[in-house]
Amino acid sequence: RVSEMAADGVSAEVLYPTHGLKCLSLDDHELEAACCRVYNDWLIDYCSAAPERLIGIAMLSMYDIDGAVKELERCAKAGVSGSIIWQAPHPDLPFYSEHYNKYWAASQDLKLPVHLHILTGHGYHKQTVFGNKRTGIEAYRGSVNLKLAEIIHACFDLMFYGVLDRYPGLKIVSVENEIGWMPFMLQQWDYYYNRFKQENPPPMTKNPSEYFKT
Repeated sequence: RVSEMAADGVSAEVLYPTHGLKCLSLDDHELEAACCRVYNDWLIDYCSAAPERLIGIAMLSMYDIDGAVKELERCAKAGVSGSIIWQAPHPDLPFYSEHYNKYWAASQDLKLPVHLHILTGHGYHKQTVFGNKRTGIEAYRGSVNLKLAEIIHACFDLMFYGVLDRYPGLKIVSVENEIGWMPFMLQQWDYYYNRFKQENPPPMTKNPSEYFKT
């Protein structure tokens, strides 16, 4: 891979799972965590061939948050540059719940960005993973409408519920979610935040657009 990168003039690559993304849609908590550990073991070994050019992103299961933090710390010591978690959380574990606090804190302290990647978690793609693939016209709804809804809801929860205020050093990376939706959503979020923040104040201190800038 490194020789191919040199031939193509590529200085470095950030490595994400491919088929491994499906693991973040599992309902079996222990199996999901085991799959993540196996993938991370492989990733650490793979990147060790050229750590300055192969940038590994550890995959973490969010069901057991103490286990996730322990795995993050293990991978950090091995040189990973961030972690990838489900973009569409399990319905019982929304991003604004206290469940994630130890993970947000650890990611901030270790200076490891949290990566949100399409096709992960308990959203539209889970149907495809388990054999209920959308067909015909509905395939377009999944590829566009439902895909964008996941990252929009994730960003909203992290901002409006104060996660990014409580952890100002936390960095979030949006992966393969495109960017065309961002100007419109940021304008709308800013507008309604400033219009209603006096009568219905959310636990945040800046305009939503400012979180994107910082």
